[in-house]
Amino acid sequence: GRASFLLNFRRLRCLRTDETMSQRADSEKKGWINRVEFTQIVKTYEIPLKDASMDIDALFDILDTSREKKITIQTFVDNFESHIQSAKEMGHILEIAEVMKAAFDAMLAEPRAQRNRVNEAFLEAHHRMEQEHKGFGVNFWGSTWRFRLYEDLYSAARGPDGAVLPYTSRYTHLKERLAAVARGKDPWLSGPAAADPQIQREVGNWAGVRQFCAEWLALLAREEERDAGLARRAAEAAAARAALKAASR
Repeated sequence: GRASFLLNFRRLRCLRTDETMSQRADSEKKGWINRVEFTQIVKTYEIPLKDASMDIDALFDILDTSREKKITIQTFVDNFESHIQSAKEMGHILEIAEVMKAAFDAMLAEPRAQRNRVNEAFLEAHHRMEQEHKGFGVNFWGSTWRFRLYEDLYSAARGPDGAVLPYTSRYTHLKERLAAVARGKDPWLSGPAAADPQIQREVGNWAGVRQFCAEWLALLAREEERDAGLARRAAEAAAARAALKAASR
């Protein structure tokens, strides 16, 4: 594992030879790194993230293929292989940080798209209820319940064992839970919500919570359709450019 790690990163012809990536990633020579060590690597190489906590959660969960809360050095290195090879073929001299950024951006494309859909739909669902005069002062007298709902169903959602779900599972989990709350069949309504005095004071009508979740879910579906349409048009444009290029040869 370690030998392969060194071999792959030597291909980069990095300028920082006194402080190699292998030393940073696996200073104890365990053959793997945990979440704390992974976070430190990202900070050390100043990899830009859009939402540091959630991006790191997503990256770690993608790389933790064994679900043992650790990333093997081999798995870590393998994810950079295509970027290393591309740099070699073009004769580029790259810093480790450049390769890591390119690889991480590619890995985060879908998690970030999902997170954007969730956040946009969450905000618009609230806006719609206000426009319909079904929000503050009618069904609700505060916002604690909404942010607790976001946390419990998505950002810190937990599985049956009580552990926080892997980031890569949370999007599907959210949609399933929103559908259940909208039907009045989710334990959140009788569990966390019912047990929180602040939420009890804020919510005047639980039907309003159910409607909010139905709106949130419907807006997520709309965002998915929009993104799928954009991806389809991008693919069609790329195919047309490729065909034009081939025809001009």
